[in-house]
Amino acid sequence: MMRFRKRMSTLVIAVTGSCLGVAIACGTQTETIEVVKEVVTQVEVPVETIKEIIVEVPVEKIVERQVEKVVTRIVEKPVEVIREVPVERVVTEVVEIIIEKPVEKIVEKIIREKAPPPQTTLVIATPTQSAAAGIARPQPGSVLRVAINDVGSPNFLSPRAVHPNDNRNHWLSIFETLLIEEGTQGGLVNVSVRDWELDGLTFRAHLHPRVEFHKGWGPATAQDWAYSWERTQDLGAVNSAAASIRNAWASWKAVDNYTFEATLKRPDVNFRRALIFGTYLHSKKALLEKGDDWADKNAIGTGPYELTEIVTDDHITLTAVNGHYRETPWFETVLVLEVPDPNTMIAQLKTGEIDIMPIGVPQLDQVSNEPGVTVLSLPSIGRGGTTIFYGGQYYVSPGSASWAPTEYAGHLETVTSKSGDALAIKRDLAKALERPWIGPYLTDATENAKAILVRKAMTHAVDKHLVNDTILKGTGCVGHVYRVDECLPNWDKKLNVDYDVARAKELLAEAGFGNGFEFPVWIPENGATFVEVSEAMVQFWKEIGLTPKLQKTAYTARRPLIISRQMDEVWFMSHGTIATPFGPSFQWGELNGRGVWGQNIEYDEMGTLTDRMAVAVGDTQLQWAIQRDYWDFHQTNQITGGGVFFNDLWVHGPAVANWDAQYDAGDFPVQLERAIPSK
Repeated sequence: MMRFRKRMSTLVIAVTGSCLGVAIACGTQTETIEVVKEVVTQVEVPVETIKEIIVEVPVEKIVERQVEKVVTRIVEKPVEVIREVPVERVVTEVVEIIIEKPVEKIVEKIIREKAPPPQTTLVIATPTQSAAAGIARPQPGSVLRVAINDVGSPNFLSPRAVHPNDNRNHWLSIFETLLIEEGTQGGLVNVSVRDWELDGLTFRAHLHPRVEFHKGWGPATAQDWAYSWERTQDLGAVNSAAASIRNAWASWKAVDNYTFEATLKRPDVNFRRALIFGTYLHSKKALLEKGDDWADKNAIGTGPYELTEIVTDDHITLTAVNGHYRETPWFETVLVLEVPDPNTMIAQLKTGEIDIMPIGVPQLDQVSNEPGVTVLSLPSIGRGGTTIFYGGQYYVSPGSASWAPTEYAGHLETVTSKSGDALAIKRDLAKALERPWIGPYLTDATENAKAILVRKAMTHAVDKHLVNDTILKGTGCVGHVYRVDECLPNWDKKLNVDYDVARAKELLAEAGFGNGFEFPVWIPENGATFVEVSEAMVQFWKEIGLTPKLQKTAYTARRPLIISRQMDEVWFMSHGTIATPFGPSFQWGELNGRGVWGQNIEYDEMGTLTDRMAVAVGDTQLQWAIQRDYWDFHQTNQITGGGVFFNDLWVHGPAVANWDAQYDAGDFPVQLERAIPSK
């Protein structure tokens, strides 16, 4: 057995000279600097290398404390990130790989400049020491105004939190997860834990002892984490993380007050999903004393910001937690404002009514030359964008690995038919004739073959490259397979389904639909660029004689149909690609039908591929082979219509000196505690 370990030693430096040998800052006016350098190394076989980062900063006194941190890392190639952030400590890291045999250790010093993000020409402001010199944390009276498309509703209890509320609750730094992914390679970063390890099937985390719940609900312990996991995966839970726990983890418990332990059912290349995504820390005491209804409306989290007020479809008010154990915010108050219209957002940014907002590439020229406006491309492990789903493909067999009717409990009373087949109600020829892209499922191979021809025709009809070139100015990437795009290394262009109107018409005629057909298309209101790109793609279907009937409603209005597996329409979703195909967040396995949420596209074969990938831990060659099998299966059956993948940008106005967020969540701004006010 081989273990991977990461050790971290922390140097706390007071620059004022008045601070004696203590490992804390002496006051809020101290001018300090953090230099962080992370080196992540791909290992395909056991290696015998230690990389040590040495940071030298002139100081008057240094106090060093070592804390052990144990991690597993699987990445594609060496990646190096350098950040300079004005905070109150200097961090150095040593990444050590320990193999159970005598090894020779080599220490290598690495000093390089940070490479610019790939496929972007944006100049991104970097933090400087002077940006926060002399500014207290939080700065008294400071207010940060952030505009987004939809603030959501009071919906904070994990098992009840629907998308995007489930992720909003920790993206806005109200609640905390165990870990987060940062940077373009999705490096795991501690949140509420001091160190952790994955030893075989056992995940063990040593929690930070100074974590406190908001509003005086006391210290957080491992008992709270065990209870939070139990509640998140409640049967009937609508949180998208519920299936991540239920499908992958066999048990979880508190070993003691500050040790949380969870055991996987089997080796899983995507074990991290439940640790970083949607599973956040609740106060067991608050839930038991106040009840679920109260907890759903009152956010009792542990993050750097505390919820002060939320008004549905209007605003959220956050207040900084002074002396937060992890990172005290710079802005005392954050107002998150709902501004659905991007033109209104831009106008308010120019007048100073808002300070931070998302912006799409099509609108970028309206703000790029504004005085004091900074454009940010936040680090991302992939791209967002839009994907075409041909809903209603329920090709799973009762009793198969992908058959999970219990996941639908509480969402649809009629999921079980008289025959005992939980999805038999959807498997009929009449439905197939109404939705030519579906086919009659498991009952008629000939008709199923015709449905594949229809899906291929609809995919050939859309000129995704033209959409990318005209709307996104060539900054996006075209995808032909769910969660994968052409920009991915090793992509086989032979699998492209490129724009070809003549071929699309031939396929429709072969399927028996030469005269076309009318069909509903749903585009959720998920942001201006997403809607613009999706609408442009819909128009191409008219060229081959089809009549799409466009429907635009809020995502939350249709989510119950998605959960209950009744979304048998063509629809678009803001799903893009990931930088590495089998991690950090390997997600094409969603097409297996096992989750609470799903694309309403479910295949037995996808369940088999997911199982194969899950146990291919550490075997890059095997992972690529499984990935290729997935590509081939997807294109043989044309499961989705592919998409155009891109990341929206963020901008901040002159009231913000710097915002050093280290990952991109798309719908919401993240790590607002790192936004620094201008003097």
